[in-house]
Amino acid sequence: MDMKKTEWVINGYDGTAIVFEKRLLGAALTDTTAGVLLQRLAVRNLDDDEIIDASLRAKAKGYRGLLEIRREAGGHRRGALTVGDQHLYFTAMKVIQR
Repeated sequence: MDMKKTEWVINGYDGTAIVFEKRLLGAALTDTTAGVLLQRLAVRNLDDDEIIDASLRAKAKGYRGLLEIRREAGGHRRGALTVGDQHLYFTAMKVIQR
C-alpha cells in the first residue's frame, strides 16, 4: 500500500539563482507558519528603513510590501507562497511517495 505524505519545499533565490533549499515534513508547518517563516528569511536581506516601511499598515504613507506573503496560483490547497522581490523565498507543499 502506498502511503502519500507531504513535505514543504522552501527555496531562496537571489535573482534567478537558487541560494537556499530546505525540505520539511508537511505536518511541521501550517500555511500561516510557512508564511511567517518566509518573512523571517526575507527580512535578513532588508535594511532597517526597509523593515520599518514593510511593517507599516498597508495604507500608511511610506508603506512598502517587501514582506507581504503572496499566495501563488496552483492546484495545491496548501503551500505555493512567496515573500520578497530580488531576494525571493518560495515554498510549496508537495506530495511524496513512501
